Amino acid sequence: MTRRKRVLLWAGLLIVLAGIAISGSWFARFAQRTEQDNVRPETVDLSDIRPGPDGMITWDDAQLVLLHPDARFVTQSHDRIVRISLRDGRSYRTREPHIDAVLGVMAKHGLRKRIQFATE
Repeated sequence: MTRRKRVLLWAGLLIVLAGIAISGSWFARFAQRTEQDNVRPETVDLSDIRPGPDGMITWDDAQLVLLHPDARFVTQSHDRIVRISLRDGRSYRTREPHIDAVLGVMAKHGLRKRIQFATE
């Protein structure tokens, strides 16, 4: 292989990798999914989850709350606000990234039998 072909090959590879990195942090999303997949419900600790100034938690934290064994009821509104209620009376609010994202999380982790769901 000539030097010119090697340079073009490496340049093409760098362009592809830069495109992947720019197009939405693929690596971060992959790592996040892997981390949540390895969480067992009985190990979820909610003590570090604090609502922000607007009274809402992050979407990542909300996914952990859904995995908690005390999660009992979820509502979703048209403005993508999701409310998660726990058995002990605590509740959390978040904004899902797109409509029905909470349903995807619940289906992925088999939570539809354990958690009641309502939408407006």
